[in-house]
Amino acid sequence: MNYRGLIFSLIGLVGVILGIVFAVRGLHRKDEAPKVKTPERAIEDCHFPLLRAVPSDAAVILSFDGGKDAAWYLTDSASVFPTLLGEKNLRQRARFLRAASGKKMAVSLHDAGSLTPLYILDISAADSSALASLSAQADTAGLRTKLFKDGGVMLASSSETLLGTSERHLSGEISVLKNRELLAATAALPYGNAIFLSHAAASRIIRTFLSREYLTYASFLSKAAVWTGFSLPGKGKSEAEGYSVAYDNTGYQSLFAGMTPGEFHFREILPSEAISVMAIATDKPGTYLALRRKWVDACGRLSAYKESCSGAKKTLGKAADDYLTDFDLREVASVMLPSGERAVALRYGKKLPDGRDLKIYGAGYALEMLLGEQFRPQGDTLWSTVRGEWKLIGTRSALTVVSESKPLKDVAVTDNLIPAGGVFVLYNAGNAPAQVLADAFAIFARKRFGAFPRVASSFSATPSDGGVRYTIRHKGVQTAPQRVAKPSAVGSTQDSAPVPEAAPSAMEYRVRNFQTGRMNVFFQNPDNSIGLRDDAGRTLWTIPFNLPICGRVQEIDYYGTGKIQYLFAAGSRLYVIDRLGRFLPSFDVDLRKDILIGPDLYGFTDDNYDVMVLHEDNSLSLYTLDGARFPGWKDISPRETIQSLPELLTIGDEQYWKVTLSSGERYYRFGGGAPLSARKTRKLLKRNRTTT
Repeated sequence: MNYRGLIFSLIGLVGVILGIVFAVRGLHRKDEAPKVKTPERAIEDCHFPLLRAVPSDAAVILSFDGGKDAAWYLTDSASVFPTLLGEKNLRQRARFLRAASGKKMAVSLHDAGSLTPLYILDISAADSSALASLSAQADTAGLRTKLFKDGGVMLASSSETLLGTSERHLSGEISVLKNRELLAATAALPYGNAIFLSHAAASRIIRTFLSREYLTYASFLSKAAVWTGFSLPGKGKSEAEGYSVAYDNTGYQSLFAGMTPGEFHFREILPSEAISVMAIATDKPGTYLALRRKWVDACGRLSAYKESCSGAKKTLGKAADDYLTDFDLREVASVMLPSGERAVALRYGKKLPDGRDLKIYGAGYALEMLLGEQFRPQGDTLWSTVRGEWKLIGTRSALTVVSESKPLKDVAVTDNLIPAGGVFVLYNAGNAPAQVLADAFAIFARKRFGAFPRVASSFSATPSDGGVRYTIRHKGVQTAPQRVAKPSAVGSTQDSAPVPEAAPSAMEYRVRNFQTGRMNVFFQNPDNSIGLRDDAGRTLWTIPFNLPICGRVQEIDYYGTGKIQYLFAAGSRLYVIDRLGRFLPSFDVDLRKDILIGPDLYGFTDDNYDVMVLHEDNSLSLYTLDGARFPGWKDISPRETIQSLPELLTIGDEQYWKVTLSSGERYYRFGGGAPLSARKTRKLLKRNRTTT
C-alpha cells in the first residue's frame, strides 16, 4: 500500500473544493443547454457490496477489497486512519482489525459530534470459532458487535445507535446505495480500495481533514454534487481516479458533465514561476454558456444574472457572453505569480481584429462575471498584450514576468501533471501538505513526505458516462518557488546582518553547542534545506526543509534539562530542532498567520518562554511557546509599515515597546493595542532620560 496515494485521495477533496468554487454568478444565453444523459444504475452494478449495510447519514465511506489492505491502512500508528478513527483503545482495536485481516471490510464514518466509525466485515466464509474470536477481540477494543448471518456481515461500533441503524438498513433493504449518485460512483470506479465522500457532510469533512481556511467553501461544496468516489491507488502509484455524477442541474458539476472538452495549451505561454494555474478549456464555448445559464436558473439566480449581464454592456459595448463567443474563446487560464498577482491568459479560435481591442477593465469584469473571481486579473491598472492566439491581461509587472520567463513546458515536474485535454485543471507548483491538512493530519503528512518538503499536484476533470471523471496527480519536489522579497525583513539577533527573504543565498545564524560551549552556525541554503556547521567550518548535517526561515533562530532549553535546542519560524509555524537535526516530535505550533519576522524570545512567565513575531499582515503578536495568545495581549497593528520587531524598554517599574515604523518610532504599553499619545510619549521619554 502507498500512503502518499492515500493522503492525496483525501487531499483530493481540496481539489474538488478549489476546482469547482469559481463563480456562482450565471450567464445569459439564448442557446438551449444540452441534456446530459446520466445512466441509471442497479445495485447489482455496485463493485462494493458491503456498502449496502452503511447507514444513509454517512459522511465518509472506506471500502477495502481485502482484509490485509484494511489492516494495513487502519492499524499502522503512523498512518492517517488511527487518528481519524479515534485513539481510544488503539492497541486493542488494532488487534481486532488484524484478526479481521482475512475479510473484506467497509468502514463508514458518521457525524455524532465527532466522526464515529462503523465497521462492516464480510463473514460469509467464517466459521463459528472465527466469529467468536472476532467478537471477543471487538469487545476487548471497546466495540459492540452484531451478526447479520443472512446478510453475511458482522457489524462493529462503539455506537449502539449506529449498529441499530445498520441492522434496520439490512433488514428493510434500505441501503445507502439507494442514492443514485453514490451508486453511480461505485459502478464507475474499478474494483479495489476506495473512499467515498458525501458532499452533504462537506462542513464536517473539511473541519476534520483540512485546515480551517477551507471551511469557507463548505456551503458551495455541499451543493456541487451529492457523492464523489476516489480509488485508493496501489503501491508506487502517484495518481488516483475519482467519479461523480449529478442527476439534475442544481449540482455545479453538471456543467463539467455537459461541456465539450478542449485542449490545454497554457504550458506554452505561462511562466515557469507560476505558483498555481486554474484553467478551463472547451471546443464549444456556446454550450458552456448555455449550461451555465441553466445551472444559474436552477439555483434561482437568473434574475440577478440578467441584471449583471446588462450592466456589462455599458463597459464592453456588448453582452458579456458575446465577449466570449465572438472570438471563439477556447481556453482561459488564471495564473498566480510569486508576487501574489494574478494574470489571465485567453486563447481564441479567431484572430483578434486590429484596432478593435475591447477595454481592458471591461475584459477583467466580464471574466469575473462569466467564470468567477479566480479569473479576474489583479491590479488597479491593467494592461494587455496579444501573442499569437493568446491575449494576456494583468499588471505591467505581471506581463513582464510572463514575457521574460521561460514557459511552464520547460519545467520537468509539469510533464506528467498537466493533462493534454479536458474541461478543467488546477495545477499547484508545490504545496506543503501540512499547510493544507488539519493539525492532526499534518503531523502524519510531515512524516510521510519528509523527503519532499513540497508536493506538486494537479486536479483535472473531464466528462465521462453522464458524469465527471476526476484525476489527481502528484509528484514530490525538493525545492519550491522563492518567496517575494520583503524589504522590511531583518536579520537574526545572533550577529546576523539584515537579509531579504527571497534572496537566493544562504542565511546563517550563530548558535551555541551546549556540549562544547563553542559557537556553531545554523544555516539555510537557497533550496531551503537547513543544516549545522561546527566552529571549524565542517558541516555536521543538512536536512530538507520547505520554507524560508523568518530571520531569527533562538536558543531554548525546551525540556529544562540544560540541553539547548534551536527555535525558529517558517510560514505560520514555530519549529524546534536539536543539535543533531531532529525536530522535537512533541512540539507542533501553528500561529495561524504567516510570519514575516521572528521569533524574538522572552521569559515573562515563570519556567516558560514567550515569543514575539511580526506577521505578514503587519501585526505584532505575543504568544506563549505553545501558541496561545499571551494573557491580556492586544495586537499592535498600525497603519504604517512596521520595520522590525520591537525593542522592550523598562522605565521605572513599567515595561513598554518601542516600535520602528516607516514614519518613525512609536511607543506602546506592555499589553500592546493602541500607541501612546504624543503627550504621553514625551513624558515617557523624559522619564527615561531622568532614570538613565
